[in-house]
Amino acid sequence: MFAIVDIETTGGRPQDGGITEIAVIIHDGAQVVETYETLINPRQNIPSYITGLTGIDNEMVKQAPLFEEIAPELNRLLSNRIFVAHNVNFDHSFLKQNFEELGFPFSPKKLCTVKWARKVIPGLKSYSLGRLCSDLNIEIENRHRAMGDAMATAKLLKMLFEQDQTGHWQQMSKANTGVYLPPLIDQEKIQSLPEATGIYFFHDERGKIIYVGKAKSIRSRVRSHFTGKDGQKKQDLRRKIANISVEITGSELLASLHEAAQIKKHFPEFNKAQKFPDPKFGIYKWIDQLGFERLSLSKVAKNMKPIASFTSLTEMRSIVGKASLELQLCPRLCGMEVKEGLCSLHQGNCPKLCTNNEHTIDHNQRLNSFIANKFYTNENEVFIDKGRTDNESSFVLFLNGLYAGFGYFESQQFGTDLSLFQHHLLPQKEDTEIKRILKFYRQIWPEKKRFLLT
Repeated sequence: MFAIVDIETTGGRPQDGGITEIAVIIHDGAQVVETYETLINPRQNIPSYITGLTGIDNEMVKQAPLFEEIAPELNRLLSNRIFVAHNVNFDHSFLKQNFEELGFPFSPKKLCTVKWARKVIPGLKSYSLGRLCSDLNIEIENRHRAMGDAMATAKLLKMLFEQDQTGHWQQMSKANTGVYLPPLIDQEKIQSLPEATGIYFFHDERGKIIYVGKAKSIRSRVRSHFTGKDGQKKQDLRRKIANISVEITGSELLASLHEAAQIKKHFPEFNKAQKFPDPKFGIYKWIDQLGFERLSLSKVAKNMKPIASFTSLTEMRSIVGKASLELQLCPRLCGMEVKEGLCSLHQGNCPKLCTNNEHTIDHNQRLNSFIANKFYTNENEVFIDKGRTDNESSFVLFLNGLYAGFGYFESQQFGTDLSLFQHHLLPQKEDTEIKRILKFYRQIWPEKKRFLLT
């Protein structure tokens, strides 16, 4: 018996995407036996380009069931059946991720109608579902919706059965869990790992940390190290793992920060070197004899702290040049070279140096506003996120605009008093990788979880 599956999602990767719709067709190879379809609330925003493709928008899934609500029924439909889909690994990977986060094991036999069609009907220009159905005169109703595409796949399945004279499908659907546990670790150890957000450590027989990773769901992520094709490095890692330890963070942000710090601390053998180049160029501020605050764009100097630093000279000049145009700052005072006739502030007639003292205060205010808004704040600020338990919250603290560390506190204690967070703070050092992580999260962190402290 076959379970033909099609899903619609918010994106292309199960690690950061969600399922918005699913259809399952139970098929005996000759006819449809049972059907099931539902929208699913993905717990995240549906991008506009996905809505344009599928027609599924945020309002449609608002009242739809969550995956955990339909998981038991899906498990019944898919259990002990060959999992069939067009490009089967895509649909399988999303369902596997969601099932295993809930503790459901999910390792069905798989049959890909793309690969099967290539075997049975070779020589076509394209094996996408749309082109394949067009070439084979299979009608697709409601394209890019789960049931429409699943029904088209069911028709394709029946046609391939009729033309598969050598039984390709039997060889292609042989069971293979692809799970190869380390020889020094047993299944019970893996199963005892938490399905929680945090970081995990692989240790060798001496207890030395040989790999550090982060995960939204630790057990599922650890298991993924022991599946799939084996390269030499993966074999070497698996052979050396003698123990696994974990630290639950509750917060994905804290997991990212903690992972980076632990890699820097232990330099594990099997972690890729974090090759984020040190910044070579910096923006410095100084005051000239006329009282103008000026910028200097140069190489990073020892014992001098720049306002901001960059790995690219071009990026640095681009940011400052754009600001000088938008805020009507003198390019020369911003450290920029000005060619004859190109100064927007002086309508193309740029003097060698601005000398109008009446505009000193106005210029300095605009320059400092640009620096504060673009590069840093001098304020004390905290990011609040989930903790390790329901009664706990986590935080990331910035003192005078600089990263100070993270910690945990009881959710009921929350306030905007700086002393609360200083009391629970686990001080951390900032480096290039930490800056990169914080820059990314600062761009996406919701305002309702960012607070200024008093």
